[in-house]
Parts: sequence; structure tokens; C-alpha cells
Amino acid sequence: MLENFSILQQTSYYYRYDYYCCCCNYCYNAKFADCVDSWKPVADYVEKQFEQFFQDETGLNRHNIKDTRVHCCLYFIPPYGRG
Repeated sequence: MLENFSILQQTSYYYRYDYYCCCCNYCYNAKFADCVDSWKPVADYVEKQFEQFFQDETGLNRHNIKDTRVHCCLYFIPPYGRG
């Protein structure tokens, strides 16, 4: 049942201004609130990204580390209500 809810789409945006470069990773889960345990795939993804960064940071080659960690999670509530 949770296989349908674990579809996370990740997109990276690169912003450059003068000498400053910023990479923002955007993850989207379209079916986040469709079931009770919909937060588990998102939490597993966040944990996996932190674990991967930790493994890369403690390794021998730290020059080409790609940071894909999640720094912020947003949940948007629809503007319509009931009643």
C-alpha cells in the first residue's frame, strides 16, 4: 500500500550571483496526505540523505561531496475548508 505513496521527485536549482553560487534541492511528494503513514517515505528519504552526506564527509575524498541534504520541509494546507 505504501509503494504508491513513496514517489519523491527531486529537482535541483542552481543560482549564481557574481561570485556566489547556491544549489537548492526541491523534493515533491504529490500524495503526501493521502494515507495515515504518508510521512514515513519522506522521513526515510531525509534520513538517507543525511546518512549519505555523513558517509561522504567521513571518507578520504572530501573534495567532491555533493550535498543533497534536506534543510527544510514545507507542508501546504489547501485554502478551502469544510463547513
